[in-house]
Formats: sequence, C-alpha cells, structure tokens
Amino acid sequence: MPQSGPLPFLFLPNEIDILANADTGELWFFYGKPIGKQFFCAAYESTLNRIFLLDLDGRMYDLGVPGTDNIIPALKTARTVYLSRTHNRQIVAAQMLFFNQDKFPPFQAFEPLRPKREPSLPTDGAEGAEPPQS
Repeated sequence: MPQSGPLPFLFLPNEIDILANADTGELWFFYGKPIGKQFFCAAYESTLNRIFLLDLDGRMYDLGVPGTDNIIPALKTARTVYLSRTHNRQIVAAQMLFFNQDKFPPFQAFEPLRPKREPSLPTDGAEGAEPPQS
C-alpha cells in the first residue's frame, strides 16, 4: 500500500554531513543519532531537489536535506551510497545502498533485488551496532 501524506524527514540539516565524489559515483552520508532503520536503496529526484531512502519494509523517507550546488553533480552520477553512523568521529554502523537518479517514485526498478530477509551484518538499529562506551 503506498504511503500517503508528506514523507518523514530522517535528519535536520545540522544532523548529517554529505561527502560526494562525482568521479567514482560514491556518496557518503555521515550522521550521529541512531535511526533504528535498515535501508535498501536511495534516490535523488532533481525536480524536487530531494534525496529519498527506502527501508526494508518498503517505507520511503526524505533524507531531510536538499541537494546543494557542491554535491548535485555527484548526485547526478552516483551509483552507491554509504549511510554511516558515527560516534566520537569513528564509524560504528554502516549500510551500503543502491542509488538511483531521477526516477520517481525511484524504487520500482530495485524491487526484484530487494533482500528477502534482513542482512546478517550489524547495521544501524541492529544488535551489536551500538557505539562503544567512552
């Protein structure tokens, strides 16, 4: 069943850092708060200038930050996203996501590839993914 109403934001602009490399087609999203979700794929929609994520349960989320002039070129060529939670400047949980540009809703193309079960590696929200105590 499709979602109705506005999509929930995952982050406020000051809660996430984005690094992009247009040459390699890689994007890194670094964040600090646990989000308790496992995501399957991400997409950039240029007419809305928004980045969206799809979780393993089929719910879509707005990343919460628009594309900016310095990352839009990479958003247009990206193939892979690394969603990485940090604690004390160290990555403590990460997910690698497929990335899709300018196809909205962006996720039908990935439906045949969706995992039938949750991944076995710890990711944000999974057991064992909590940051070390300092």
